[in-house]
Amino acid sequence: MIQRPAPDVAGIRAAGEDDFFEVLFDRAGTPSGRFRMEAGIGWRPATNVWETPEELVVQADLAGLGPEAIEVWTDGPRLLIRGTRPDPGRSGRTHFHKLEIPSGPFERWISLPDRVDATRATARYRHGFLLVTIPFGDQVSEGRRVIDIET
Repeated sequence: MIQRPAPDVAGIRAAGEDDFFEVLFDRAGTPSGRFRMEAGIGWRPATNVWETPEELVVQADLAGLGPEAIEVWTDGPRLLIRGTRPDPGRSGRTHFHKLEIPSGPFERWISLPDRVDATRATARYRHGFLLVTIPFGDQVSEGRRVIDIET
């Protein structure tokens, strides 16, 4: 097997692949050393959107959160779901074997069809899933409206 030098990340030569990933997540190539993703938000939850003859339904996978950690609101023709998932128990120097479950801040914007009535939107959170239901209607959605989450 050919031994190759580890990649150089932000001016630091890592000793091996594992150290490379620690440096990547510590530095991520930004001057502040913080890991930055799309639009400055840490991650985007998996989301399903479907409609029935009566309503539009948005489902977001937000396992590990309580409803108090989630904000839901409409802003004209868009729905926003955002919050922060805490990092459970990771502290100090950590050696990752797998890192697939995101934590930290998240944000998800969903474009809404013109025919939804956001004034009658409801949200509920059960078993790690947020379900936002927005009935169809004749009223045009304008302005910002917070949607309280039922539990």
